[in-house]
Amino acid sequence: MYAPRTRLNGIPCEEVVPTAGVDPGAGVLLYLPGGGFLAGGPGTHRPVADLALVSRAPVVVLAYRRLPETDIAGSVQDCLDAYRALTQRHPAGDITVIGDSAGGFLAFATAVAALRSGWDRPRALVGISPWLDLDCTTKAEAPTATTEAFLPPKVFEAVARWGCGGAIQPALSPLHADDDVLAGLPPTLLLASDSEFLCPDAEAMAERLARAGVRHELHLWHHQIHAFPVVAPRLPESRQAIDTIAAFSAASGTAVDDRVA
Repeated sequence: MYAPRTRLNGIPCEEVVPTAGVDPGAGVLLYLPGGGFLAGGPGTHRPVADLALVSRAPVVVLAYRRLPETDIAGSVQDCLDAYRALTQRHPAGDITVIGDSAGGFLAFATAVAALRSGWDRPRALVGISPWLDLDCTTKAEAPTATTEAFLPPKVFEAVARWGCGGAIQPALSPLHADDDVLAGLPPTLLLASDSEFLCPDAEAMAERLARAGVRHELHLWHHQIHAFPVVAPRLPESRQAIDTIAAFSAASGTAVDDRVA
């Protein structure tokens, strides 16, 4: 692997390229690292090298602005600007947008914002333990609030309030996007642990995508922690998840009709 540093519309990033060769049909993966809107970036997400190796595609890992430098809306804007810049190098239909945790929020928010702007949608969308609703009320009342093994639920609630300037802004959350916008999303893959705090977000998004007629897959893993493919990349389950993501992205690029009948 080699990972030259570059910029997308002025936003720093690394492009992880498999030295074994790139499959021209594999497209490019735009990876938005998680870290609770506070941390995360190319340096903390080296496991994406496995994703590049398996998918045989370059993976662009974005170093978007985070708290306290900017708020959540500012992070979304950076990701949207980077996506727009990447579409000037590659057709949107060759770009799979991926994110874990808060990066999953940004992946979905970027796709939603691109559609609202009238831009071409990406090839596929992938959320790994995605945080999709900044309002944690429903999640706090779910059984998974007591089985979360990685982060206390109160951390999510505090970060959400801070990132919104003190009061949650429902319109920021991809889970609350209008039906007509969600209906325009590309094939979507959701992966989560069935015991993590954010699992209800993945399940709720899957339900909304089903109603909107969007082709999607929801994979729930047993006995795993939040964002396990990134946090614990050497697990057999993590490797299976990476294989699933690579296969989903590849299949989305060859699908003729990705709408659900």
